[in-house]
Amino acid sequence: MQRQVIDDLVDSVRTLREQLEANLSGQGVSPEYDEALVFARRGLDAEAIAERCGITVAEAELVRSMTQRGAGQEDA
Repeated sequence: MQRQVIDDLVDSVRTLREQLEANLSGQGVSPEYDEALVFARRGLDAEAIAERCGITVAEAELVRSMTQRGAGQEDA
């Protein structure tokens, strides 16, 4: 039973990641994530971003990940 729950969560996170990457790679960022991106760039943790923006912690973690990845690419 736990394994199925974990597998379902992994699938959900994978789907969210794909959706977020698609949104971020477009011409503009989805307005739904604009505020989350601002908070991520300011260094807020995922829980705080999720609470303030009304998104899931998984979405907030993805926003942070994409922000950090983007910052790493700019430094290169």
